[in-house]
Amino acid sequence: MMESGTWSVAFTLISAAVALLLAWILRCKSGASKYKQVPGGLPIFGQLLRVLDSAQLAATFDEWCEKYGTCEFWVLDTRFLLVSDFADVQKLIAARPRTVRRYKRVKDVVDSLAPGLATAEPPDWSRERRMFSPAFSHGRLGTYVRQIRLVAGRLLSALEERRAAEEEFSVLPVVSKATADVIGLVGFGQDLNSLGQPSPELDSVAATLRVLGDRALSPFPYWKIPFFGDRIDGFHQHKKVLHDCIRRVIGDARGGSGSPDTVLQKFLEQSQEEQDPISETRLIGNIVTLFIAGSDTTSSTVAWALRHLACDEQLQRDAHAEAAAFTFTDDTSFDDILEHFSLLRSIIQEVLRLEGPVPFFTLENSTPVEIGGKVCNPGEYILVWNVRHFSFSEASAAYVGAEPKQFDGRRWLAPDGKEVKALPEAVTPFGAGRRKCPGRDFAVLEAITFLAEILRRFELSTSDMGELRCVQELLMRPERDIRIRFEPRK
Repeated sequence: MMESGTWSVAFTLISAAVALLLAWILRCKSGASKYKQVPGGLPIFGQLLRVLDSAQLAATFDEWCEKYGTCEFWVLDTRFLLVSDFADVQKLIAARPRTVRRYKRVKDVVDSLAPGLATAEPPDWSRERRMFSPAFSHGRLGTYVRQIRLVAGRLLSALEERRAAEEEFSVLPVVSKATADVIGLVGFGQDLNSLGQPSPELDSVAATLRVLGDRALSPFPYWKIPFFGDRIDGFHQHKKVLHDCIRRVIGDARGGSGSPDTVLQKFLEQSQEEQDPISETRLIGNIVTLFIAGSDTTSSTVAWALRHLACDEQLQRDAHAEAAAFTFTDDTSFDDILEHFSLLRSIIQEVLRLEGPVPFFTLENSTPVEIGGKVCNPGEYILVWNVRHFSFSEASAAYVGAEPKQFDGRRWLAPDGKEVKALPEAVTPFGAGRRKCPGRDFAVLEAITFLAEILRRFELSTSDMGELRCVQELLMRPERDIRIRFEPRK
């Protein structure tokens, strides 16, 4: 005899299968589509198998955009509209957040860990942006240079230690610890020092991102199965570690034992000025978001930049000369850094264009919107593959210059070599329009400081000069380790 729990699971799976079959039958009867449909889908499953292949997902979407332009594809009972045209992307950006919002499925997955600014919609988004923005003003950013330099010094020591044990090694895990330590100091006033000791919180961040990526790409919300769904992938335990840590940090800040000069403290001060107080759940969610977004995305950018510098000797020589001509002090302002580091800023922007950690975003519209010359009905699921296609398509040359598929660290330098041209708004590594990330300048400050200090200390090289592609999870990551050789400069 089956136990009642087993019967419940079996009934759920059978019901889901019947629902998918009915949805497929209705789909077949729904008539012609307005947009080109990606061929090769399987009955019932559609393009499920290709979408589940995370190692090839970026290449798959690139291929579809190149072949079909704006097109649609099915995954089980859900139709997605794949959009990469510059004009259409601009139109969707302009419509946010009034009539175009986050795709609810992905939003729910992220919010299950951290309901915060990254996925917020009005009125939460407007309020939480006001609460975060003062901590990341240009004037405020200069006050964080001291903490960033402290961690940069520890990073250099960690790289020295690793090179003594291994001639060439994977750099991303080391840089990830450094960026997490910066967020600990600047964000919460906590010295995690994960470069010098084990950090269960950082381990939970890495594990949680993998789980969220699996959930975002899963065709079936297995985590919603009653009683045990949330424990299948270990998410429950990782979430508990992160949330317990953040609760302690918030408690310290409220009790006066935390550092007064942190992003968290400014956030709490701003929350007192709001007529509609933020809930405890969203407060915790926003601080978790700060920890994850502020560490993982920046570490990826720095690691990719190190690889490009290691692969291009002349670019590295020029970047080193730029770094060697600048002296960081505790009084260094963000504007001082922007004015001096033109080449490093251009390199960082080029990394974000080609290997940005967030190459697309998913939306749904609440009112009709014109896409590809056709009216898109309300409730469509829209996948905007803007960063990758806009960066790789030959049609993008008008916006980014010649050979858009090639990395060019000087691409964004103005003719005088001193000014840095802005990325086109359709390339949105930090969001665009009203949805720009308030911490984008802080991420640039941190990346420049780390890269400059590393270049001053080490010559970079690598034995891995071959093509290195991106793999899609919740965030993009390299398909294999970024391995760098660090030789002390003479």
